[in-house]
Amino acid sequence: MNRDKIISLSKQESGEILLEKSNNNSARHFLFYHIIGWLSLFLKKSYEPTDHILITKNQCICTYNDKIIFQKRFSSIKALSYNPIDSSLCLATNHQEMKIPLKVYGISYEESQLIKKRLLTSILIG
Repeated sequence: MNRDKIISLSKQESGEILLEKSNNNSARHFLFYHIIGWLSLFLKKSYEPTDHILITKNQCICTYNDKIIFQKRFSSIKALSYNPIDSSLCLATNHQEMKIPLKVYGISYEESQLIKKRLLTSILIG
């Protein structure tokens, strides 16, 4: 799921993008760009996968390398919280509580503070 689809979905369902980050730090990309050499300067501009965490009133979508790794619909989300210690997102609905691990994203301290701030100012909980 590319960036345009994520943004479109967040507007359609009045969602909040909690995290959007370029995924160019992986070992695979490191090797790819060094094997290609100088040509990588041009390729990097044409394709750079991104990671997203999108929360709307009725669903949560997590993408990594432009692929959906978690997607779930809910009747409504009652509570949201982020735990920076174990890097997880906690969702509570009427019927269940879920803990979504986010370690794959390698969230930095600054990104963690941004997620917390977006959750505090979010109007998604209903």
